[in-house]
Amino acid sequence: MTKGEALVRQQESQRMVNGVWVFDELEPYEPFATKAEAFEYYGRKLDEYWLSKIELHKKSKFTKQDILKILKGKYLNGEQ
Repeated sequence: MTKGEALVRQQESQRMVNGVWVFDELEPYEPFATKAEAFEYYGRKLDEYWLSKIELHKKSKFTKQDILKILKGKYLNGEQ
């Protein structure tokens, strides 16, 4: 879990107790060691998001992975 994800979870735990807003404690998170590691992590998260949004027709000749490659611009003009 990243710091941003931990903060979102903490904000989701917000509730009012006796007229005062209360949050749960921030969950432990693992900071990224390198920029490349962070780039790879968020790239995977974005791929998962787009794959969840793709709906294919039963007779489609493309797979979800093919559509994802097209969205990324890596499968244009039938090139692989």
